[in-house]
Amino acid sequence: MRKALIITILIFCNFINLFGYDSESIKINMLIFLSENCEICDDFLINQLPDLESKYYIEYTLYYDYEENSKALLREIEKEFGKVGDFPIILMGNDLIKGDEIYSKLETTIEDYVRLGGCCVPLLYEFEQNLTAEDSHKFPVHIAHIFGNDSKENQNTNNIFDELKAKYPLLEIKEFDIETENGMQKNKALCKFYNFAEGDYDKTPKIFIGEDVLIGSQVDFDSIKMLIVRYQDDEEVPAWEKILNETKGE
Repeated sequence: MRKALIITILIFCNFINLFGYDSESIKINMLIFLSENCEICDDFLINQLPDLESKYYIEYTLYYDYEENSKALLREIEKEFGKVGDFPIILMGNDLIKGDEIYSKLETTIEDYVRLGGCCVPLLYEFEQNLTAEDSHKFPVHIAHIFGNDSKENQNTNNIFDELKAKYPLLEIKEFDIETENGMQKNKALCKFYNFAEGDYDKTPKIFIGEDVLIGSQVDFDSIKMLIVRYQDDEEVPAWEKILNETKGE
């Protein structure tokens, strides 16, 4: 039954890729797992991955082995493929490539999937379906977002939020415009509470989740997702409630 589901997902993804993109931009989805102090991982990131991106339409998510969501996914991968110990580990479609196999097998596997019309990652689909089924056991994750007047920056952050809200329906996001009086008060109080350097008070975007902060270029999909996974198992006080005594109104 499970294999039938995986095959169905693959066929569906390939169908979409064949008819959703022209022949020069067939999408290849992959998960990439890395480890610190791994020379092959560094070489892959610096040299091989940029070269592959210049040739193929690749969408990927990077995971490091110390992240909790990475550990959960790797456990699922080992259920399917057996013990995996060598990094980097790359999963696309139903193919797993690890360690120095990236030099001999990775590009040929990508080319195989391009000829098939592209690929997604069925295991990730199953994993996220299971997470959705477990949402009733999760707590809301509260995100305070401080933004400025850079429209491109704001659009990028909002696109990230839209994608995350589709995956994690228990998100609660409050946004504060640093250009308004209320936003300025909230920003100053949050920066003080989280021990920001004064030189960073005016920087945007800023994301406050639990005890963690992301600022500027740190605000990206993977970083926010990692914090959501970290905090959804425990109830947290929203950042804007921590500063109620230092500000007025909402």
